[in-house]
Amino acid sequence: MMCAAGMAYEPADDAQVVWKLNIGAGADEEALGFGWGSGEPVGGRRARWINRLEGDVRVHLEEPRDLVFRLTASIPHLDWRRQRIGLFINGRFVKDWQAADDHHFHDYTARIPATYFNEGDNRITLRMAYRTRIGRDPRDLALAVDTIELREP
Repeated sequence: MMCAAGMAYEPADDAQVVWKLNIGAGADEEALGFGWGSGEPVGGRRARWINRLEGDVRVHLEEPRDLVFRLTASIPHLDWRRQRIGLFINGRFVKDWQAADDHHFHDYTARIPATYFNEGDNRITLRMAYRTRIGRDPRDLALAVDTIELREP
């Protein structure tokens, strides 16, 4: 059984989903670490921007096991440069993706072996290549995150 700290845990509606964090829904603060802005509407969803080059999430595991990570996110697209997203578990590199070249939300997935996880608290880090401004927004933004989930392979 897995759970995040406090109210950040959202019961899975899909039998394969063992943990899901609905970023920006208002009950995620205890699971979020460095790099996150406030929840706000983004592309018709309620999301949070990572406003640094990385953002951390804390996940508590009763026991380590093989899992599939899924991130649903959107980027501040630059016509000349595509964002890179790196996934790290407890400081260990897992995978990176070159983000889609549009402003839409997309899913990014990776299979994570049990050896990357600890019993107890674990840190998921999303690391991006750049931050930029969108239109008249004065903030430097890297990635808008809607959900993060861990599921059975």
